[in-house]
Amino acid sequence: RKLESIGKLEVEAHFDRHILTKIYEELKKKYIQLGFLHMTSEFMFDSQSKNEQLYLKTVIKVMEGPRTQIKNIFVVGLVRTEVDVVLREVLLQEGDWYSPLLVEKTHKALVNLGFFRSIRMSLENETDASDNQVQLADLKIEAIEGNAGLISFGPGFTLEKGMHYIAEYSYRNFSGKARRLNLRLGVSQESKQPAIENSGTPHADVRLGRKFTLGYVEPYIFYS
Repeated sequence: RKLESIGKLEVEAHFDRHILTKIYEELKKKYIQLGFLHMTSEFMFDSQSKNEQLYLKTVIKVMEGPRTQIKNIFVVGLVRTEVDVVLREVLLQEGDWYSPLLVEKTHKALVNLGFFRSIRMSLENETDASDNQVQLADLKIEAIEGNAGLISFGPGFTLEKGMHYIAEYSYRNFSGKARRLNLRLGVSQESKQPAIENSGTPHADVRLGRKFTLGYVEPYIFYS
């Protein structure tokens, strides 16, 4: 297989074990990203003496092993959330080669939904690759739900409005489909609000200002 350059061993350069270690680590990382989870490699050296110096011919032998392919994807642990909400965020499909990079991005996307306390993704039911080419495995996603709702309340003060209070309630998983609902109520003194019947003269009484907002987000309205 053709691979990108992952290290540099210059001809007639001094032997450096650290460079070989780095090459090994990068080589293994690239193979794992391609789904070769059982890849192993071996460095072989052939020494020759020339002009009172020892030269090493370096050969890297790579044993790829079987490549892991996803057979099934299943989700466990859900109580309120629908399975489709999780599967929409999964960047892998059944039949794809396993990719740790896509698993990492999927994990991040699920966490960013904001209503899971923990997400764990793992391979299970791995088969023996008799032909040493393909190993089938199931991708298990264990999602533990946390609190999807949030209530906040806070007072404040400004010279323009006097004392004001804001209460907010938000829910990030309405109907178990990751829909977001937000309710916000604000009350302020409006201490310098002019009287309605005489807008040119400030009213002596303290008036109350009220503001109510309702927000709703449908996250998959254009999802196909």
